[in-house]
Amino acid sequence: MKNYQLKSFFLILSLGILVSCVRTTEDLNKTADLEDQAAIYADIDVRNFTETSINITLSDDAGNAISGVKVQLWDGAPLAGGQVIFKAITNGDGVINAPYNLANHLDFVILETGYLGLPSFLKIPVDELDAVQIQGFSTNYEPLDESLIPGQSTDGDESSRMSSNARTLAASYEYLSDYDASGKPLVMEGRDQISTTLLDFVNASLIEGMPVPTYHPGYLADDTETSLNIQEQANVYMTFITEGAGYKNALGFYTYPTDNPPATPEDIETIYIALPNASLQGYGGSIVPGDKIHLGVFEPGVSIGFVLVANGWNGTDVGNGIVKHYSDNNLNTHEDADLMQHTVLLWDDVNELFLIGFEDKFRSKGSDNDFNDAVFYITSDPIEAISREHVKPVDKPEDSDEDGVNDTYDEFPNDPRYAYEYSYPGENSYGTFAFEDQWPNFGDYDFNDVVVDYKYNQRANATNNMVLLQSEFVLKATGAGFDNGFGIELDMNPTQIESVTGNKIFADFLTFNDNGTESNQSKAVIIATDNAHGCFGSNGLINTTIGASYYTPDTISVNVSFANPVALNAAGSAPFNPFIIIDQNRGRELHLPGYKPTDLVDANYFGQVNDGSDPANGGYYKSQKGLPWGMNLPISFDYPEEKTDIRDGYNHFDQWAISGGYSYMDWYTDQAGYRNADKLYTK
Repeated sequence: MKNYQLKSFFLILSLGILVSCVRTTEDLNKTADLEDQAAIYADIDVRNFTETSINITLSDDAGNAISGVKVQLWDGAPLAGGQVIFKAITNGDGVINAPYNLANHLDFVILETGYLGLPSFLKIPVDELDAVQIQGFSTNYEPLDESLIPGQSTDGDESSRMSSNARTLAASYEYLSDYDASGKPLVMEGRDQISTTLLDFVNASLIEGMPVPTYHPGYLADDTETSLNIQEQANVYMTFITEGAGYKNALGFYTYPTDNPPATPEDIETIYIALPNASLQGYGGSIVPGDKIHLGVFEPGVSIGFVLVANGWNGTDVGNGIVKHYSDNNLNTHEDADLMQHTVLLWDDVNELFLIGFEDKFRSKGSDNDFNDAVFYITSDPIEAISREHVKPVDKPEDSDEDGVNDTYDEFPNDPRYAYEYSYPGENSYGTFAFEDQWPNFGDYDFNDVVVDYKYNQRANATNNMVLLQSEFVLKATGAGFDNGFGIELDMNPTQIESVTGNKIFADFLTFNDNGTESNQSKAVIIATDNAHGCFGSNGLINTTIGASYYTPDTISVNVSFANPVALNAAGSAPFNPFIIIDQNRGRELHLPGYKPTDLVDANYFGQVNDGSDPANGGYYKSQKGLPWGMNLPISFDYPEEKTDIRDGYNHFDQWAISGGYSYMDWYTDQAGYRNADKLYTK
């Protein structure tokens, strides 16, 4: 007891000396002002993030699990500045389950499956991420506007329009049946059940967003058959699978003698409209996968060609549309000679059917060339009645590295260690840690004593286990006289780490295990640097005073390899547990509020001066009235200039704080009226 009191006495004495220390640049007279107003901050979540449980289940129409599919979450629409913030692969039960720290200002995320046979680019409210169920196209989630999705044809796509003369009607239309107001035929066969096996073949052959000329050039070879040639009497059916178009396309067919194909569109007398509006339910139409139509009985010596009328459905009937794409390539004279093929015809020997895919945009004018804008299959009784000569076989899923993930979704198809990777907080963005280094004193509250942008790249295997953690820390500023260090703690045993490389160590007051983790810690502590000033090669205030010398931010790239793959949450959720070591005093470490210290903290700092930590109840790193000394922002933060209170730079910080983090959750963003630019640091 006497030893503890003695240590506390010397600690308090040292803190008093610290306040008047020459190396201290903070205005400590603000303490009283801060304390007077601090009551409003008691319940702040200064992390600006909420730990969310992501639980997604994918299945086909019959409820069968769809496994091995890579799912991505975007923080906004891809064509409106959104970026991928999360990836994972469905397990054998079609499930993804992972924790994630989600930025508080997000109301919804965009779910992309990229799997033909399932809806994609759905708007998922963030409070429903813990129970996302998608069974075939049965979903209650709102689809994203197609104009915001890459590669989609849209009604406003005027660049693809032909001249009015070129769009004149060359053949008359004949509808196979009457249709409803949405363009769905009234006379249809019973629905086919589309198996996951067939969907896997479709997704291996006509990969969403993957150009056929690049990934399956054989489909476009000169000798490839793209129409159906009947060699004995055949009862022929068309079954719709899916579509990936923004247009409201119409699907039809025409016939001709096999030995006398049409030389021009004018040689076609009649186009038989099978689907006036080949658009999915919820995507501009009411067709659902498995809808089946009887095309008719055809005699030997007859060929069946198919035609897609791009944007042909006008809300009442089928018009000229933008252009007609024919399965007989020579009729597509609107294209360059080497781009005239708009149809892929494939034979599936397992399911005994002919798979057909159309590309609906001009291939010479911005098409994505994935040939899945309208996908359907043809069956016949007997199936042998249709010739397979010069028909390419359907591709089947391959797993080159035998890791359990098809090459279609494997970002590392030849390396079994990895299946995919994603960056946190996003592929094209950084988050920011901002610290005040006067703890347990307040300081001037400009949050620029240590400013670090961060990005974590997590590389995972086929079972969603992390194999490699690549951390990029961009040290932007150090508005301090102290030589502060920076590191993170992972919520795992140090022995689970194989190696740590890339950190920048200048002094010898720290000790490390052979694997690069810090010694004498029960959890894996990764020190990025022991001296921020050393990274800049200078002392004093760096990049916090407008008009002073500017230093290029220093990037510290730290790679953590694991002895064995670990679950994505085994190390804790990114951004983990960041902290600074104040002035090379190893026991004086400062974390974000609510985060526990490492084993090497000097607990005597808790409860001193302004600190209100309560270790017995798990409360750390807030003042007695709730003020923090560190913040985590989901963007690259524009921090205040030297000695400028953060509340003077950001107009809605107080409203956000008073609301307990529910109002102005985007207080840190660059929007009109949100900032006082003259209070923020600029070089």
